[in-house]
Amino acid sequence: MIDPPRSDRGTTAARIELEPLEPVGEHDPRSSDELLARLSTAQGHLKAVVNMVTRGAPPEEILAQLWSVEAALSAAGRRLLLAQMRNSTQTILRAPSMQERSQEAERLARIVSLAAQHTSKSHGWKHD
Repeated sequence: MIDPPRSDRGTTAARIELEPLEPVGEHDPRSSDELLARLSTAQGHLKAVVNMVTRGAPPEEILAQLWSVEAALSAAGRRLLLAQMRNSTQTILRAPSMQERSQEAERLARIVSLAAQHTSKSHGWKHD
């Protein structure tokens, strides 16, 4: 929320209020629970795929389940990425030393780079 208070000189200065941050290093158990739930969903879909192949199910049914596995794994990856981005941001904003902030910024840059590489590679199927 931006609240432009008047300064002593009569000009308007913008003040930005940020949401409170969790302490550095705190782990949000909700993020782990959500990630595990998404991975369990993917695991269930994958088990269904194996069973379908074993019993000779039609390819269109198998493909539908494979795409469900893919969607569940993508959702888990997005959840993990978002949680880490939040954690890294908190660390960067709150770490007591410039070295810690710098290391976390470099780590975040590597994670975002990996995510960008994966995103660019994952669009479309490649011939094996």
